[in-house]
Amino acid sequence: MFRKVFILTTTIIFLALLAVWSPWNSLNVSLLKLLGLEQADAYSGLQVYSIGGELEVSIDDEVIGNVTVEGSPLEIFEIEPGEHLIEIKRVSEGVGDGYYYKFSRMTNFIAGINTVIAYEIGPTEEFSGGYVIYAMPGITENQTSLNIRTIPSDSSIFINDLEIAKTPINNYTLDLQDTYKLRIENTSTESIEFNLLPESVEERQSLKGYDLNVEAQLFQLPIEIRKEG
Repeated sequence: MFRKVFILTTTIIFLALLAVWSPWNSLNVSLLKLLGLEQADAYSGLQVYSIGGELEVSIDDEVIGNVTVEGSPLEIFEIEPGEHLIEIKRVSEGVGDGYYYKFSRMTNFIAGINTVIAYEIGPTEEFSGGYVIYAMPGITENQTSLNIRTIPSDSSIFINDLEIAKTPINNYTLDLQDTYKLRIENTSTESIEFNLLPESVEERQSLKGYDLNVEAQLFQLPIEIRKEG
């Protein structure tokens, strides 16, 4: 037993000395990571879903990867908390960069919490649609509130098929023991429906004390032109 403790102690000291040695610093090796003790919740995460077509995702002008409807979500881990520029553009053969609208948003990432983006990119912002779900520190430590903004505003919000109000919505209290299906409807746009909270209880509990914000851009319905005669 003493021999095992001695070996473990010696190994930790040895790794600690190596960690401050300049070649290890240049490789950005973390002692905690080597020992499997680094906390995952020190970072933020991003999940990107494609509602239509193939999308290219960039963070701070660096391309992270592509995602399709079938391959959704694209999951990005170990994002440093704080503000990052998220850009999403449609990938299509034979179409120039300027043909499709480009989603661009400065997003504040919270440690231990994922930001979710789901989008269909069309030729203009009006003919693109999707949503962003992100967290912000709340006022009350033991409560999670929901805020919803939509374009266009005055859209109907259904939670678990029950209509609760029209947008904008502020400080709607969420019970983190439950899951929520959110549907947004407007007479001039396509409706959109998605699950609001993570599936696991542990992930939902990590939202306690934060406000959950939903920003949705509803896909504009084409204007029907009737011919006379």
